Amino acid sequence: MINLLNTQYKKVLIRTWRSEVMMNQRIIFGLADEFMKIQYYDEELWLKLAETSLQKKKINNTHDFKIIHAALSYLNETEETGLQGKFTE
Repeated sequence: MINLLNTQYKKVLIRTWRSEVMMNQRIIFGLADEFMKIQYYDEELWLKLAETSLQKKKINNTHDFKIIHAALSYLNETEETGLQGKFTE
């Protein structure tokens, strides 16, 4: 799956980010959850997920927010992810 994400799906995600991901909180949190499950730590996509999450004016579902918060906290604190220290307070 990671190979497919890197070779095919990442390009599609980035190209359609504005229309498909930015407007739908469920997709943002779903992507974060699935990326964590398969241990996919692509810096560009994680930074987009974090930026998009921060741009939201309100939280529609606290359970979903918990997913993104736990994921970003883990990535920020774990050296093996390659994203340690990338996310500020």
